[in-house]
Amino acid sequence: MITKICPKCGETLTCKPEGGCWCADLPHIMPLPSDRSDGGCMCLKCLQELIDARTTAAG
Repeated sequence: MITKICPKCGETLTCKPEGGCWCADLPHIMPLPSDRSDGGCMCLKCLQELIDARTTAAG
């Protein structure tokens, strides 16, 4: 488990790149970077907002 900072809002979050991360339960509408240690993970709120925006735009 890795502690990260959301690049959008600054909230602290945990990432489980080894599997079982909470983000895996969200709709898979965009590819995840193969190396998530780059700080690209977002908190639940910001990631859900991005998914909602992309889903609406694709609509």
